[in-house]
Amino acid sequence: MRFTKPILIALLCAFVVPHAAADESAPFGLTWGMSVEKLREAGVQLRPLQDDETGRRYSTHDLPKLLGDIDEVILSFGGNDRLYRIEAISRDYLHDLDGSRTRARYEALSRALAAKYGAGKETHDINKPWDSPEHFLMGINLGSSRYYTDFEGKNVAVRLTIKAKRRDIGTYVLIYRHKELAKRSGEQPGEGGVL
Repeated sequence: MRFTKPILIALLCAFVVPHAAADESAPFGLTWGMSVEKLREAGVQLRPLQDDETGRRYSTHDLPKLLGDIDEVILSFGGNDRLYRIEAISRDYLHDLDGSRTRARYEALSRALAAKYGAGKETHDINKPWDSPEHFLMGINLGSSRYYTDFEGKNVAVRLTIKAKRRDIGTYVLIYRHKELAKRSGEQPGEGGVL
């Protein structure tokens, strides 16, 4: 009988602990590991997108706790129909040639993420001839420059990055990825463990 208790505890850990990770709070009022059906039951309008290496994907604009300047959120579900990746794309920052408004928002979000996850690892590669302020977004738009920070929590990896649609239109993108759920869905992390 004395061996029964340790065996029971081991079995409970094997079945309960992996599911507990899926129940962690996710950003924007979501829950990691929730299914597409649960989202629809909660009244979230989902538009299917083409599947890619991140799994089944849906676009939405109406999450419960969305930041005011987020334009679109792309939710990725693995083969097990569990939410494991959230990509939030900001509205366009128009006429922002030097990227000052986009960078100000990026810095504010970076401070908030650092308070939650600890100091991030910055990658701010601004290459010539894009290193003068008026060319900041142009270098990003052309792919010559990169500007992002990766944050690592216990179960979640987050990347905050600046993108550019043109030389004077900036956006920021927040990518949250639940590490354990991503692994169980078969998704392989890219650069920084986030993409």
